[in-house]
Amino acid sequence: MRKKAISPLIATVLLIAFTMTIAGLILSFSTGFVGTQQASTSDKSAAALNCAYRLRINSASYNGTSATLKIRVTNEDQSSPITNITFSVINQGGSSSVYNTAQGNGAGKLNPGETDFFSNASVPGGCNITAVYVSSSCPNARDSVSSSGIDFSGC
Repeated sequence: MRKKAISPLIATVLLIAFTMTIAGLILSFSTGFVGTQQASTSDKSAAALNCAYRLRINSASYNGTSATLKIRVTNEDQSSPITNITFSVINQGGSSSVYNTAQGNGAGKLNPGETDFFSNASVPGGCNITAVYVSSSCPNARDSVSSSGIDFSGC
């Protein structure tokens, strides 16, 4: 019994066809994967740029007699509101307290270009404040002021 093999020409054509099919599958997968990653990165970058550095503390004061901290904050962006504004007070020794600003203008929100005062009348150890941080729902919309920038009275 004599075995008959395929010709070298047909074997070469089949090998090239198989290689091209595998290359096409890899290209198809990688194109979709790269496109998805690019879109995701683009969306994240746009969101970060959209809310970059728009929140500013104009002034901060602490009245030791009434234990009231009052800060004046501005939304410097002219197109987007900033929401969920909070401020953190850091005291000597590193202890901190976080306050929600919903009591300021009723929503914890600053509209484009708006400035508002936010205050809290129960800041313990306020005469020992080392820094005040203001932040929001946008990770880049934040600001801070150190104790040298806070007007202390009644301490």
